[in-house]
Amino acid sequence: DNANDMSRRKQDSNYVRWLCYRSTGFAVGSDKEYCWVPCEDSEDDRVYVQAELVSKNEKEFTSKDDSGKSKKWVMNEKNFMGVNPKKFDGVEDMAELGHLNEPSVLHNIRKRYDVELFHTYSGLFLVIINPYKRLPIYTDEMVGLYTGRRRDQIAPHVFALADTAYRAMLQN
Repeated sequence: DNANDMSRRKQDSNYVRWLCYRSTGFAVGSDKEYCWVPCEDSEDDRVYVQAELVSKNEKEFTSKDDSGKSKKWVMNEKNFMGVNPKKFDGVEDMAELGHLNEPSVLHNIRKRYDVELFHTYSGLFLVIINPYKRLPIYTDEMVGLYTGRRRDQIAPHVFALADTAYRAMLQN
């Protein structure tokens, strides 16, 4: 009875909202192929935009931007970077991304940030983006939700890493 009451309190809590990472509904299917291309409106050559891939061969490719404008590009690492399928938008672990280039990583982090998901794994590492606002995600209740859980059982969070490290110290 006490366990059921505790479980009900956790479900009714606002904190559970912060743990519903897997059901955010990021993915929207598309049969089009996309690529990252340098942003022509920026003086910084490290800024990329997503464009539809119209055609490609070994030497060049053609992309179409959001306004419908097409452009031919020389096929090289600077001009062409792959975009992950939409089903990978907002993944909890960026190690799952097939294209692990800078624009794809930043895109994934941005997708998660836009829905207030500030913790993202990148393989063994945890990336945390500061939301610059108070959130109920660093409380004793949250510590309790992460205690004793494996990484694949719960959403990315610094408490998950802390609990894993603590358990490893106890075993070794």
